[in-house]
Parts: sequence; structure tokens; C-alpha cells
Amino acid sequence: MGFLEKIGLKTSKGDRVFLGMVLLILIHLLWMRTLEKYLTLWPAFFISLALLVILVKWG
Repeated sequence: MGFLEKIGLKTSKGDRVFLGMVLLILIHLLWMRTLEKYLTLWPAFFISLALLVILVKWG
């Protein structure tokens, strides 16, 4: 049982991959809006990739 099922979302692996990709896009858009003047997009990529792995594996 993953942490998404504990809050009432029953998801398959494909659903979790889709949610992870949406999260990846959201993080990148927010990063470009706020922090791109100061930092490149690489930290946003690694943060979103780590969250994607966590979501797919343990979600």
C-alpha cells in the first residue's frame, strides 16, 4: 500500500507515471517563473526526477 492509497487514491503504475510527468512539468514551469534568473534548469530536473521516482516506486 502506497502513500497515495492512504489518502484515498487508487492508482496503477501508469497513473503514477502520468502524475509524475505532470509534476515534472509543474516544477519546471514554476522554476522558470521564479528561479531561472539565478539558477539553470538542471536542479529543477534532478528534483523532479527524484520526485518522479518516489511517486512511481512508493506512491
